[in-house]
Amino acid sequence: MYKIAYQPIWDIVNQMVIGYEALMRPLDGSSPVDVIEQHRRKGTIAALDQTLMRQAMEDCQGFLRAGELLMVNTEPETLSEAVWDPWEYALKPNQVVIEITERACLDELDLNKFLNIGVQFALDDFGTGMSNLLALERLKPAFVKMNREFLAGHDDSGVLALLAEQFVRFGSKLIVEGVESESDLAFLRHIRVRYVQGFYTGRPAPAQDYIAKGNHRYASGWA
Repeated sequence: MYKIAYQPIWDIVNQMVIGYEALMRPLDGSSPVDVIEQHRRKGTIAALDQTLMRQAMEDCQGFLRAGELLMVNTEPETLSEAVWDPWEYALKPNQVVIEITERACLDELDLNKFLNIGVQFALDDFGTGMSNLLALERLKPAFVKMNREFLAGHDDSGVLALLAEQFVRFGSKLIVEGVESESDLAFLRHIRVRYVQGFYTGRPAPAQDYIAKGNHRYASGWA
């Protein structure tokens, strides 16, 4: 069994939350990656994804505000399933962002059925494989997520600094994950990265915590 935690994604220019990523947390302490691989081997990965997505959308009805988004990780196998039509989930399609990695063979996926109803896509783990530029070109995602490795050293001449402005021109919003300190945040402001996610700006928490906090749920020591 599992639970779902939700981690906020911040716009650090306007100091506001733009959405939450739903994160599976197995109750037995095992790794989410291991659970996913087990379901893939058994041929039940699509069923797991759909169950998680349905629960996440129902949870978020209790605290998601107008204009905020729910980001959900989805395996390529799930996107090929026919259960998406009609859309029978608790949230409207335009409130949902599906995160996929460059592992997905985009040539084999019909993403238009999602885009046509308003679902957006995020390219996750950008820069960790060899085919990411091609995936970026073919998917044209609304969001691109880069992980903490690119923050190492806070280097003005590093890949992250060089790409930050280019994503704006490309039309994708760059989200940098793994923000863990004020120095991380200061560097990202310096290179004009606008969207961030990490322990420093908000740890994953169950839906009940956000519902209980109400109007005070955005309180953060850095903001």
